[in-house]
Amino acid sequence: MAEQSVPEAWIGDDVGVLIGDSKEGLEGPLLEVNDRGIVIRVLLNLEELEERQAAGESMEILGQESKFVHSFFPWSIIHSITRSEHKDEQQ
Repeated sequence: MAEQSVPEAWIGDDVGVLIGDSKEGLEGPLLEVNDRGIVIRVLLNLEELEERQAAGESMEILGQESKFVHSFFPWSIIHSITRSEHKDEQQ
């Protein structure tokens, strides 16, 4: 059997994606790769959670209030996709 190509082999891993004109990337688990693009799970309210964490709110409470969405990004707007390194460090 042939090896899966990248990024198909990264399904389930956390990835970073640069999209469109954005200077900041998105991060999340890679859920699907197909001919049209990719689907990742994205934290919807990251900025709000970071502000509340900086104000001293409990990570337990913040974790319970986190909202995630599955987001599709077509290849035409993706500038780069990289696999996050922290998963390898844990193994």
